[in-house]
Amino acid sequence: IEGATYLTITGLEISSNGSWELMPFSPAYYARNPTSIVWDPDATCPKFDALLEFGLPPDDISLFWRWFGSVLLTGNAAQRILLLIGKAATGKSTIAEVVEMVRGLTNCTALRTKFLHERFEIGRLFGFSLLTAKDVPGRFLEEDGAQALKKLVGHDYVPGEVKGSMVSVPVYGDFDCMIT
Repeated sequence: IEGATYLTITGLEISSNGSWELMPFSPAYYARNPTSIVWDPDATCPKFDALLEFGLPPDDISLFWRWFGSVLLTGNAAQRILLLIGKAATGKSTIAEVVEMVRGLTNCTALRTKFLHERFEIGRLFGFSLLTAKDVPGRFLEEDGAQALKKLVGHDYVPGEVKGSMVSVPVYGDFDCMIT
């Protein structure tokens, strides 16, 4: 719109009249936790598609792709945790590793429910966007600190401490989370 003022936020633009428009991808959009993979709108991933078809029921493949897309947007707007549950040797951990590599290993860290109630564990998560726990035991979500998961994906503010310093860090609970 000629003469309109725009505010750009990761692919959305709002004009002075208040209407929103989704814009095409641009490397100019700022991201705190960028991925290092160059955008190619024509790229395909036949090996990964085959892995998903092998490891997931057909209805879950669409759900997985929607969840994975939200991981790339960051922020966990849906406040959800992805659980990949199933038999051994069906590709669950491999799927999780691909998600981590695409998201960028510098944006991922291990989710350790056993320590979430301890003093420095929340502070350890500062700066990451994806929490993963692969091949966890059956009582993983029954550990003493597991109740903190709701805060970590539910948009709650959780102050964190940095080990070896008097520094506290603001941890906002908008993590994406995947457990296999």
